[in-house]
Amino acid sequence: MDIIFGLDFGTTNSLVSLVDRGTLLSLVNEQTEAPHPSMVIVKGEEVIVGQLAKEQANDAEDNAAGDTIRSPKIYLGQDDNDFPIPGRKDFHRIDLVSEVLRNLVNDAKDRSVPFDVAKAVFTVPVSFDGKSRQELRDAAAKAGIEVSYFIHEPLAALYGYFKEQDGSGESIDDYDGAYVLVFDWGGGTLDLTLCQVRGGVLHQIRNAGNADIGGDTFDDNVTNKVKTLHAAKHSLTGMQSLINSDISVKLKIMCENAKKRLSDSQEADIYIRNFLTKSDASSTLDVTLSRTELEEICQPRIDSGVDMIGKLLDEVGLDHSSVAMCLPTGGMVNMPAIRRRLDQLFPGRVVTAHHSDRIISEGAAWIAHDNAIPVLSKRLEILDASSTPNVIAEANEPLPVDGNVKEITLSQFYCTDPREGVVGFSFQRPIYVGRYDFDTPRKSYGMIHLKVDETASPLLERLNLSVLIDENYVVKARAESTMRGDTAELEISNLEFALRAQTSLLAPNSSDDENNKAQPVNFENNYPAVRSIITKENGRKGAENIAGDIVDKYYDKFAFAWPKFTKKQQEENDYYLPCSICGKTILEINKEGCARPGCMA
Repeated sequence: MDIIFGLDFGTTNSLVSLVDRGTLLSLVNEQTEAPHPSMVIVKGEEVIVGQLAKEQANDAEDNAAGDTIRSPKIYLGQDDNDFPIPGRKDFHRIDLVSEVLRNLVNDAKDRSVPFDVAKAVFTVPVSFDGKSRQELRDAAAKAGIEVSYFIHEPLAALYGYFKEQDGSGESIDDYDGAYVLVFDWGGGTLDLTLCQVRGGVLHQIRNAGNADIGGDTFDDNVTNKVKTLHAAKHSLTGMQSLINSDISVKLKIMCENAKKRLSDSQEADIYIRNFLTKSDASSTLDVTLSRTELEEICQPRIDSGVDMIGKLLDEVGLDHSSVAMCLPTGGMVNMPAIRRRLDQLFPGRVVTAHHSDRIISEGAAWIAHDNAIPVLSKRLEILDASSTPNVIAEANEPLPVDGNVKEITLSQFYCTDPREGVVGFSFQRPIYVGRYDFDTPRKSYGMIHLKVDETASPLLERLNLSVLIDENYVVKARAESTMRGDTAELEISNLEFALRAQTSLLAPNSSDDENNKAQPVNFENNYPAVRSIITKENGRKGAENIAGDIVDKYYDKFAFAWPKFTKKQQEENDYYLPCSICGKTILEINKEGCARPGCMA
């Protein structure tokens, strides 16, 4: 059987991993033994990618900053008029991403034992929407890779960690019902994901992210500090105007390397020839940065990132002691100051992956090997006229893989109140994982507004609803009114999905017993604000959902066939029905009063 690889296309670095006959392999750069830089340099018709691009940007002194894209991932999903390389509309962001992926494919083919990376499970950030996932799929196709399916990076990291522990006595089942925090601080963003393990399914409970404090922004701090040290060393004023214009990329990379070295060393040297346009000794940059200085200049960003944990937990009504495990991933978690802060917040509960810079890719490889599949984390529902959630797709329902599209439902609905000529299909999801009671708070995905025949009787015109989930986990809903022939559509790009783990990772006698499940966390109340006017029932069955003030217009409430007013319909009828004596509504009477004898006032 062909191998399905795991591929982590990262902001700063990218990596392919695989499981071959039960053995995990990560195809790191053979010279550096590290993941491949996601960097691309375009010089005319020449495209330089990966480690070679990083080395050229590091060594060369004639590399224009505008031709160097350190993180093509950040451009995915952006406006189509935005081209990453100034003046080069021949290089779309999809082209740049495909170059990074093609570099991984070629590296795998050129090894002593070659691998054909033809199909892979791709990891994506939680923040990636449907457009971003589609563009990544398009880039992969240009590089010759078929996307089997997408999985969120924190779920891949968590699965990879559990696979590392496989056979050591620790399993997913040991955390059943528990909360786990994945703390992913990479070059582009800091992403926090609170997960809950329920019956072998890894659910994302709440996510938070900040693109303003990624590892690259730390490099900016280091760069500014290095400039300050150099200016002080040579008593320079107005130094910024003297910096060689072609040196900015090299300086940034040198500062990034120094930051990494300071995770293991107390000091790091930064040396660059021809740093300034001057011809004296100050033209050469030669400074030493200490770990203490690094932590001092980065402290505000560290505080900002770690403080996000408390804010996220507050949002869900938990405290730090409720988190059973904290899994740090990403290059920034190697910084001792960050590790110390995490250990202070979660004493004894901060775990360490063997290779934190590989764990996402390796988790994806195990997911592909084990056929662990993405599933809906929470129900997809629509609201009917009685405010009852109607299930469109159940929780834990498998999502499409291998480029398929899944038809969820094709149902017939009816309008209970056609007077406005418009009905609304309100799509929603429960807030709590595993809680679907009538009074459980919901959040809205959005609404379809569909024109209907305003002259029709209630429950007469049929309304068809088609709901599809495509290969990028985008819900495409389409409603049609059969009499008018009108259609309206809605796309949902932020569908919440989970990962159903391989059953062998679960301990013996594992179950999803309701009595063993953790209680839901205390989210904010967020009930649907509107009452839908659609129902799945036709004729007498759906009559109780008709607005009370128009029941008399279409039905004889005293006739044998009519089931009589419901309490709600009676209240609506009384509220809207004008007084037979004065002709005023209850609202008008309450405001103005009525002195006529026998009036309802």
